[in-house]
Amino acid sequence: PVELSMREPYVFVSTSAGPLTVLDRATGAPLARWMPSHGFNTPLVVSGKRAFAFSNGGYLYALELARR
Repeated sequence: PVELSMREPYVFVSTSAGPLTVLDRATGAPLARWMPSHGFNTPLVVSGKRAFAFSNGGYLYALELARR
């Protein structure tokens, strides 16, 4: 499965078998890819300047969102 989350100016794409990919919301251009463990079965949860990701490996990650 593929899950999408949005927070200006980003789109976060999490997949069950692959990395978390960050895209530019306006252009769709890839900005970053991150594979911390075994993929993701849930979308990122964004709150303020932080995003939270729960991996298939059972880890909860907290990410700080930077402005471009």
